[in-house]
Amino acid sequence: MVVVGGADRRQWWAAGEAATPPAEADVRALRALYEATRTGPIHKRSEWRRSDGFAPPPPRPPQEGGPTTVTAEDHAMAHKPTFGVLWRRGRVARLDLPDNGLRGDVPRGLAALSACARLCLFGNALTGTLDPSTLPATLLHLDLGGNQLTGSLLPTIASLAKLKRLHLEKNRLSGSLPRELGYLTRLEVLTAHANALDGELPETLTDCASLQKLWLFDNAGLSGRIPDGLPASLVSLLLTETQILGPVPEDLLNRGCDVQIGPFGIVGGALPDSTTSGPPVQQSSPRGDDVDDDALPSSSSNAAE
Repeated sequence: MVVVGGADRRQWWAAGEAATPPAEADVRALRALYEATRTGPIHKRSEWRRSDGFAPPPPRPPQEGGPTTVTAEDHAMAHKPTFGVLWRRGRVARLDLPDNGLRGDVPRGLAALSACARLCLFGNALTGTLDPSTLPATLLHLDLGGNQLTGSLLPTIASLAKLKRLHLEKNRLSGSLPRELGYLTRLEVLTAHANALDGELPETLTDCASLQKLWLFDNAGLSGRIPDGLPASLVSLLLTETQILGPVPEDLLNRGCDVQIGPFGIVGGALPDSTTSGPPVQQSSPRGDDVDDDALPSSSSNAAE
């Protein structure tokens, strides 16, 4: 806690500003996102248009006649959150702006958010190609699903080696999956369904030792076979509406992995006749909020609205 009183009030105010000054690189990155998108709710929020540069406001001083003891909770509440942004010690720790009507290309300057663990821009209208090297290397959770991204997933995905969740579904991505996905050894969830991907699954997916869910259905150009030796952690492999028809590796079936392939979501390595076929089994969304607090920069700063 911070004890204040009398003449010390102004000193506490100044100390509060100096305690967690916003990193200039983070301020520039937020400004770049604002300028690149130029629409959506963030453009109607005064805290994204302040003259002090998109930074979290300083704490309010204690009111006259109020308590002279300010707890950590009081200090945190005094920082009014920036819409969609979680600040920790003057750094952007999370940026969550799903379904905000954002339009335009993903700005390249987001890599400057070098303390950011989660970036969620799902359900906007972002366009252009995606270069993962322009994103924060600290990301654990990247969600760009439900946009209008084009081009292929570049080999620079290897620069995001800390990723646990990667959501790219429902875009306009094309080309084959890069073998560099194998560098994402912490990856637990990869969803890239409902795109225009083609080619074969990279054998390096076997190096994604933590992979639990791999959803690539509704990519008509995907072909070839399911790689042998996929991680023992894999519990869901969805490849319906692709040209990947099997065989399904025995080890996947033996350990109870949910495998769906073929035009009707058949489970198994051989397509039965039409009398036994049926619709694919419905799955719950793998999207979630999995960023642990201990993975974020520590402080008593504010949460997003």
